[in-house]
Amino acid sequence: MNRDFINVSDRDMESAQTICASISDSEKRNRAVANVIAAKIARDYFDSDIYNIDTETGLYNICSIVEKYDISDIYINNSYVDVRICFSEEEMCVPKSHFDNDLLPSVYMFIKLNSEISSGQVIGFVRPEEIDRSEVINDAYFISEDKIVSLYDIETRFNNQLDVADVEESILYECIDGSLDLDAEVSLLKTLTTSKRLRTKFLKIFLARTVFDFISLNEDSEQSTNEGVISDSGDLDDLFNSVESNSDYHSASDYSTNITPIG
Repeated sequence: MNRDFINVSDRDMESAQTICASISDSEKRNRAVANVIAAKIARDYFDSDIYNIDTETGLYNICSIVEKYDISDIYINNSYVDVRICFSEEEMCVPKSHFDNDLLPSVYMFIKLNSEISSGQVIGFVRPEEIDRSEVINDAYFISEDKIVSLYDIETRFNNQLDVADVEESILYECIDGSLDLDAEVSLLKTLTTSKRLRTKFLKIFLARTVFDFISLNEDSEQSTNEGVISDSGDLDDLFNSVESNSDYHSASDYSTNITPIG
């Protein structure tokens, strides 16, 4: 059954902090942590007996993408839903950059967190084409409450899109290396939002690169003998399935849980 109130677990908070740990700017890091929490707790709103829910392959799992594109993606029947967190209805907004880059979801979903960041209330949904873009405040478009609709009003947008997109694997590596230009990177991200199969491949490559870099760093450190995160070469499927259990990349307790409202 759908729930209007969703709890934020300690695991969700720690995972969000871990994913965003390398963002040096505290304001951007707090915003990114909020995005990741939004994506993780949104899964509990949808009835898995009715919808095919995918939060595991979201691009929000890649810190550099969250930081650069302010994305908080989940997938319902393979349709991209961007989940936004706020602390009051007056703060509901979406990034202007989504429209600038034409990186738009089927719908935006809004969740209001309580002040303790222990639970969230689903406010509702808004269609991107119904957002008033006549005024920009802090690089965002604010949402009028009269544009918010219920799940049942937008349910037809979850239309089981076919997963037929494809890209050359080399482009995935180039994106992770940061060597794509902006247009090519945005084009790739738009393609990835249409394909769970490609997002899974992309995340596996990203995780493999992350583990390789981490182990290489350990090997260069005098204090890292026999302290690798993964003790063997590791099957990529195991890497993907263990992304949260191998949390030694960063300790979540090292980072503040203070997520400030974004205006």
